[in-house]
Amino acid sequence: IAEVTGVQTCALPICCTPSVRTLQLLVERGAQQQNKEGAGKVLLASHPKTLPQLELPEMQHAPAEAEELSKFFADHGVAVEKMVGEELGVRPLLTKLLEQQPGWVHITAHGKPKCLALAPAMAEAEAEEAAPEAFDDGLLGLEALLTVFLTASPTVVLTGNHTFAGELMEDGVCALPRSWMAAGARSVVCNLWAAPDESMKLLSADFYRLHMAEKMPQAAALRQAILNLRQAEGGKFSHPIYWAGFMLLGQ
Repeated sequence: IAEVTGVQTCALPICCTPSVRTLQLLVERGAQQQNKEGAGKVLLASHPKTLPQLELPEMQHAPAEAEELSKFFADHGVAVEKMVGEELGVRPLLTKLLEQQPGWVHITAHGKPKCLALAPAMAEAEAEEAAPEAFDDGLLGLEALLTVFLTASPTVVLTGNHTFAGELMEDGVCALPRSWMAAGARSVVCNLWAAPDESMKLLSADFYRLHMAEKMPQAAALRQAILNLRQAEGGKFSHPIYWAGFMLLGQ
């Protein structure tokens, strides 16, 4: 830990694991790399239209983030599959993950304890009795993620509030990143608390640039993106609330 402009910050890149058991799983997978087919694909899911009862903050900068990232990925030869607004529900997302098997998954959505808030699926009243599965509340929980296996070993980036929200268990923290890794993800970038979405937009864009364009390892790219964010726009985002909650889990 080093002091930079009066704030304690990590002097070295850091990646974490939510539990010893998850660490063991990652070690057993060894140096498995993303397969060549999946590495050239990204599933970009952004600003779902969630239930108003959840009272989640609006993501004002998410549409611009989705457009800018789509252009960035396309410029770097990565095929983009985009899901936004009402189409970003639990079942459609899981279906896309299984069908596309992307090497990158970027989701801009807020977290709740042990789930991610997506768009609900509302069944027609007359059809609900015949097909109750046609309705869901839009909450992507831990169990749903465990129904898929991600063969491309993707990196998953969750830019939203509380995307590491979970429960402390006897062997570590039970939260969404742990389920993503159990489903096959090699690494997960997530946020420990609520941060303004403008800072999340800048941080994620810089992370991708540093890792994909400048070939930095993911942990080093996240650390440098955080340092760059703190200096951006004359120090507008220097307070730890904007950057200190972001962490990388996995390889």
